[in-house]
Amino acid sequence: RKCALGSLTDLELSPLPCNLQDIDLRNATTFSAVRNPWARMVSVFHMGTHQSADNSTTEFSRFTSNPDGYGLGVDPGHWTPQIDQLITEDGHFVPQFIVCLDALSEGLRLILQRAIADEKVRGLVLEKLERILLRDPAFHEDANLTNATYYRSAYSETTKTQAGEYFSGDVALLGYEF
Repeated sequence: RKCALGSLTDLELSPLPCNLQDIDLRNATTFSAVRNPWARMVSVFHMGTHQSADNSTTEFSRFTSNPDGYGLGVDPGHWTPQIDQLITEDGHFVPQFIVCLDALSEGLRLILQRAIADEKVRGLVLEKLERILLRDPAFHEDANLTNATYYRSAYSETTKTQAGEYFSGDVALLGYEF
């Protein structure tokens, strides 16, 4: 049996089915949101240590020199290169669309324009998206989302280079700059 996730015209959130294998994804639109790797590293350091990277330069340097061996006690998916989740072992992209987290609303609008042919349904979904985006989201207290480069103050030249090397695949694939 296939699980019904609800129709787009209902715009209701449905709980995930008990067995995700019951979902037929052949006609689904898939996307992934990616984040600047240097901002991710500052964020996960703060989340895992409850310390500001600006105020803990020695510890932040230890973390950027060996993120996988640092022992944050946080799911490594928070800091490991995003390329590992975006590309399959045989080199294919998993998502059809990739959007940048710092431009999420614009990215989602573009996806909806391409994925939903029915203008009425697309209009309803875009209206719902606008209502969601107008809410005050609970972001990490270190993140200053009005300034997309807030994370820069946490880095020295050494830690900037270390993080850039660790995320070299993301930087190359996604075109991020410090």
